Amino acid sequence: MRKKIVFVIVEGPSDETAVGSILSHVFDRSRVFVHTVGGDITTQTPEDGDIAAKVSAIVKGEASIYHWHSSDIEKIIHLVDMDGAYVPEEAVVADPNRRHIRYYENQIRTPDRDSILERNARKRKNLNKLIREKEMWKGVPYQVYYMSCNLDHVLYGELNMPDSNKVDAAYDFASRYRRDPEAFVEYMTDSPFSVDGNFRETWDYIRSGTRSLQRHSNLHLALTSPTP
Repeated sequence: MRKKIVFVIVEGPSDETAVGSILSHVFDRSRVFVHTVGGDITTQTPEDGDIAAKVSAIVKGEASIYHWHSSDIEKIIHLVDMDGAYVPEEAVVADPNRRHIRYYENQIRTPDRDSILERNARKRKNLNKLIREKEMWKGVPYQVYYMSCNLDHVLYGELNMPDSNKVDAAYDFASRYRRDPEAFVEYMTDSPFSVDGNFRETWDYIRSGTRSLQRHSNLHLALTSPTP
């Protein structure tokens, strides 16, 4: 009998490197397929756009390439960075002396405050839609999980990791856990960043105050819970 597919959506290639091979061992009774968006779909989609349709199109597109039916897919796990999307506006600070955005656990400093406020509003709107979604393409179970402020922050404790360091960090992390998936599940479940509660409660938690800048994740729910 052919294994069903756990379809994982991540933002960048280093995200795929860090978690893809590990999840293949965590879900050893399934086949894990990782799709890299190549950016942040929640900010690439306009506030009035159909973010659910975009996610469904990703799954449908890969299914057409590999000749999958919706019944071949067990569930969709969508990993997103929070990027401080839910912080109050006063936590976004204009800093004309800075060339690039920089994240701190209580504020965002940026040379272009208006663009970050607009980005955050768009990201919040789309995330709020995705949180409510339980199914995507043709009824495939779906849930979205966060790595806050970003995956590097959660997995390695680095809030503003340079792009040049991400590949090595991802390979090191994957090498540490891919042969010991139980240790990875324990790390994601029992670390200080692991948010307690059910799916709704963990999302309520991260959307409060400046928590979307801090080191929190609810990915453990996808690793320890049955298909939604």
